[in-house]
Amino acid sequence: MIMLNIAGGVALILFGIRFLRKGLDRLMGHGLHGWLERMTRSSWKTLVAGATFGTIAPSSTAQTLLTLQLLDAGKLSAERMLAFLLGAGVGITVTVQLISFNVFDYYALFLIAGLIGFQFFKSETMRGVGQTVLSLGFIFLAMLLISQAGQALTGNADFQEILRIISHHEVMLMVFAAAFAFFAQSSTATIGLAIGLANAGAADLAVLVPVEIGRA
Repeated sequence: MIMLNIAGGVALILFGIRFLRKGLDRLMGHGLHGWLERMTRSSWKTLVAGATFGTIAPSSTAQTLLTLQLLDAGKLSAERMLAFLLGAGVGITVTVQLISFNVFDYYALFLIAGLIGFQFFKSETMRGVGQTVLSLGFIFLAMLLISQAGQALTGNADFQEILRIISHHEVMLMVFAAAFAFFAQSSTATIGLAIGLANAGAADLAVLVPVEIGRA
């Protein structure tokens, strides 16, 4: 049952990320492209735009697709694209840091606020914002489920023995994390799983560092 709850949490993270991308699609068609075009006219503004986007939308896939769309349309140079992605990486780091402060305990606020914006506003821009916030609520709820399931594993002798064994196989952990991120098309899901288990004390740095390297 514990592993089933963890698997369910991962599934909810993946759904949340997919729902997040759909929310960003709403925004992209209603002012986001124009804002990014204005913000990417200078290098430092491009960096700020990337950091802002990465913080509110911690999805490397969405960031890459957005920059490629602008690049193909001739509205973003290769140099500006790299600056934007660098800023987006900083933004994701900020989001991960916030998550490490147990911000996912407030998932209900994100769900309520997101539902109001998505369900009760007629403006596509507001619905896109609501869908984005609602998606983050799903992701945070999933991480809480994983954390709660992980707490039950901390006292399991068999799990601790498995953890001790795999902690000595860093390459295997990196390959697993890379494969998981590739097939899930989301490094955020890997981060969410790792932070959820770490928050419960079910995984230590010997396991988390190779996983982080692999998902990157």
